[in-house]
Amino acid sequence: RVPAALDRTPSLRPEATTDEAGRFSLEDLSEPQYTVIAHFEELAPARAQGVKVGTQDLTLTLSAGAGLRGTVRDEKGGAPVASFTVVVSARRGPLEKEVVATKAVLDASGRYEVSGLVPGEYTVIAAAHGFAASRDAAFSVPDPAADPPPVDIKLTRGGRVTGVVVEEGTKKPIEGARV
Repeated sequence: RVPAALDRTPSLRPEATTDEAGRFSLEDLSEPQYTVIAHFEELAPARAQGVKVGTQDLTLTLSAGAGLRGTVRDEKGGAPVASFTVVVSARRGPLEKEVVATKAVLDASGRYEVSGLVPGEYTVIAAAHGFAASRDAAFSVPDPAADPPPVDIKLTRGGRVTGVVVEEGTKKPIEGARV
């Protein structure tokens, strides 16, 4: 089943899930046209821009796309990190990124793979318990899509900050505050 979503206000995106024949229908649309995106597991998403409300013959074709691979290691000593999460983001501008893949990994050798990437500019980060999140590692997927070189990531042990949240004036501790 393939969720098809409309690319507009993130919290208000109408969605549909395809049936066994791949059909979908997006309902209750308020704008005259949309960008329609289909995605499924590890395939590259398909996007159609300027789709007018009332369109009945839209076909979105998903492809394998490119794959990113690499290893995550402890910077001190180089030991593989066995449990971590990688987040791949597409660079949309100098300051804007869009998360395109998140993958939790459990691998004793610290290896990861993410597939379904379309041509473009990306960054990848890794995070693991007991470590600080990595810095962005930039990579590109060429057009036509081909696997980029491996992106290996080193994690450093994270630091800690502790403290207390209190009410102004009374200095009474506040339970349940989000920091």
